[in-house]
Amino acid sequence: MRVFAYDTLDSTNTRAAALAREYPGQVLLVTAATQSAGRGRSGRAWASPVGGAWFTLVWPPPESPESPESPESPESPPPEFYDPVPLVVGLAVAEEIAEKILDSGYRIADSQTHARTADLPATNPLFISPIPYPLSAILLKWPNDILLAGKKVAGILCERLLPLPTPGAGEGRGEGASEGDTRRIDSIAHPHQTTSYSTTRPLAHTFLLGVGINVNLDPRNLPIAARYPATSLRAELGRDIDVPQLIRACANRMAEHLAMFTGQGLTPAVLAAINTRLAFRGRSLTLSTVAGAVTGLCRGVDAVGALELEVAGQIRRFTSGEVVHVLTV
Repeated sequence: MRVFAYDTLDSTNTRAAALAREYPGQVLLVTAATQSAGRGRSGRAWASPVGGAWFTLVWPPPESPESPESPESPESPPPEFYDPVPLVVGLAVAEEIAEKILDSGYRIADSQTHARTADLPATNPLFISPIPYPLSAILLKWPNDILLAGKKVAGILCERLLPLPTPGAGEGRGEGASEGDTRRIDSIAHPHQTTSYSTTRPLAHTFLLGVGINVNLDPRNLPIAARYPATSLRAELGRDIDVPQLIRACANRMAEHLAMFTGQGLTPAVLAAINTRLAFRGRSLTLSTVAGAVTGLCRGVDAVGALELEVAGQIRRFTSGEVVHVLTV
């Protein structure tokens, strides 16, 4: 794993896209002490002050094409094979954070319980009553957030590099575009709203796996416009965490999980681990989708990463959307 560490970047994902072009086929780790234009899902701004873990893992699937003329080999999985990647990455990061908490002396059996809405603004729309969580509960909020003690401690942004259209093939590159350009060219049809970047053909399906973890931060200094409260490891554990060490540990665990996933897909054991950590499973929630809001009982995540809601006695699967309201009674 080749590591690129910076004091300041606009975005680790943006820099990672350029480095992936320079080092095709290699696993890269790009870190920054702070980001000036960090972004989250759907282009939302992501506050990235000093004290957080801001990094991107460049992950080229082992079946990357051998020639520019063959972006998809016959043995390559279809693009939808990679739909669960954000959850696989989230699981890896959640497990690493959980280990840090256990190392701090907390145990699920005897940890204190926090009321989920204790510090919640009265206008916050997500929850209508407190949800008690043990301090050591590290949960995955579908599709790409990580909750600690019921508050957001980390987020995942999965983007991927796609090949440029062949000149004259019916889809022009657009004025000023060139082979290897890393500008955003389109929003691809992907369950977790990844973003496409143009690149050279041998990099097709390489992933930019951006991770942001609130580590040694005071959550009171983070933007208050968040949909629900943020927290940090220091705020919950009462001590500082070694940020470079945490980043490296998360990146290594992500690489291990991704290697297993690309070889075996989403195995029953990994799916079970994801559902064990899935926030709001067994609760009624409202999901905002492009087709409108849907309310149902969360039954879990299926083998392709889709969220399953029981609506009027029927199981409905959703490959995109955002949880905007959770009922606790």
